[in-house]
Amino acid sequence: MRPRYAIPLIAGTVLAVYLILSTIEEDTKERSDPYLLLFIGLTFTGCMAITLIYTRSWTLRSAGVLLTMAGDGVLYSFSGGRHFLDIAPATLERMTDLARSCFFVGAPLLLIGLIAWIWRVREPPPEPLADPAPEPTQRSAEAP
Repeated sequence: MRPRYAIPLIAGTVLAVYLILSTIEEDTKERSDPYLLLFIGLTFTGCMAITLIYTRSWTLRSAGVLLTMAGDGVLYSFSGGRHFLDIAPATLERMTDLARSCFFVGAPLLLIGLIAWIWRVREPPPEPLADPAPEPTQRSAEAP
């Protein structure tokens, strides 16, 4: 997909989902919210696992993304999962504290990493090396 089409496509998808969800009755939304929360949590957990497996060099930005994904994964998974499983309130409180700590550390790392990334992007690229002098062309013997 071409990058110039990505933003309109994403915005159109979000708008379509919003319009679909706005037509659903409230009692149906309340019944489906735990499934949505669990889906979001498991999606963030999967993203976190892929990031852990495939990130070769860690920057402040990538560590911040990882920790915020971990916080989202824990928060949403346990928020949705508590409707399906009998989770003790103490366990929910510990998981909420874990999510908060991930956000507390990850959000500043992400912000600092993004600012550093922007700062590096703003710097002009290094000057290219001067091209070597072109090789003289040999004229043919027939030329006057």
